[in-house]
Amino acid sequence: MLYRDLKSRGRCLHKIVFGGCILAAITTSGCIVVPFIDSVRQVGATKSHRMDLLNKEIERFQVARFWQDMSTALSHVKEDERANVKKYFVERFSTARVVSHKIVDVEFTTDAFEASVEVQTRLYEPASPQVVTQDEIQEWIFSLSDGWKVRLLRPQEKTT
Repeated sequence: MLYRDLKSRGRCLHKIVFGGCILAAITTSGCIVVPFIDSVRQVGATKSHRMDLLNKEIERFQVARFWQDMSTALSHVKEDERANVKKYFVERFSTARVVSHKIVDVEFTTDAFEASVEVQTRLYEPASPQVVTQDEIQEWIFSLSDGWKVRLLRPQEKTT
């Protein structure tokens, strides 16, 4: 009788240890649904996800302009507008250097598939000893295949 009690307790203890190992493996490896949720977020399936993605794309675009990396900056522009934006970049940024930028305002359409972004860019022009502030309106458009792309870039009048 004593032998049976010890044997059944051993089986019970074995089940508890095995169950604890399975539980520990599941909790340390993460949830199975996390990759799916993350991919939905990266695709921009919901309005809030598209809004979050735009902020990241604007920052990447502005950083590429700061470093004068035209190929990376143009990769954020819709293909049919790349020639116009490239011409603007060559005309404007061959003589001026971007010092900093500030996102002043972002306005989304109701479904967040389009956005208008007002950006203040500070430019240093070596020909003159001052830093000039230039306001730009950037029109962005979202597609599930390409993500956020600049559709239109409208420079405003310069202010000092």
